[in-house]
Amino acid sequence: MKNIISYLGVFIAPVIPMLVLVFLISVVDTFTGRRAAKKKKEEITSRKLRLGIVSKLITYFSVILLAYFTDYFIINEITVKYVWFDYLFTRFWAGILIYIEYVSIDENIKILRGYSLTEKAIQFTEGVKKVIRELMVIKQQ
Repeated sequence: MKNIISYLGVFIAPVIPMLVLVFLISVVDTFTGRRAAKKKKEEITSRKLRLGIVSKLITYFSVILLAYFTDYFIINEITVKYVWFDYLFTRFWAGILIYIEYVSIDENIKILRGYSLTEKAIQFTEGVKKVIRELMVIKQQ
C-alpha cells in the first residue's frame, strides 16, 4: 500500500504546483468573499463557507486531475512537439480556473474598496505608456 501511494505521488508530482496555486487563490477568494458579504450585511454561516469551499476545491482539483490524466496519456505527446513545455492542456484548465477565481476576487475587492484591480492595472499601464510616449518625443527632439 505504501508503494502505491509513493507511485501515485510521483505520478501526480508535475501537477502539484498547479493544485497548490488553485488552492491558494481559492482561499484568497473565500476570504475576500466573506469580507464582501460582511460589508453587504449578508448572513455568513460556517456551513455555507464549508460547503462552498469544499465543493469548489473538489471540483477544481477533479478538473485539473482529469485534464492531467488526459494530457499524460493522450495529448502531451502531440503538444510537446509544438510547445517547449509539458502538459499544455492541464495548464490551460488550471489557467481557466485561476482566471475564474481572479474575476471573483476582483468583484469582491470592488465591493470592499470601490475600485477594481483590473481597472487600476489598466490605469497604471496607460500611465506607463503615456510616460514612454513622452520620453520618446523628448528623445526625438
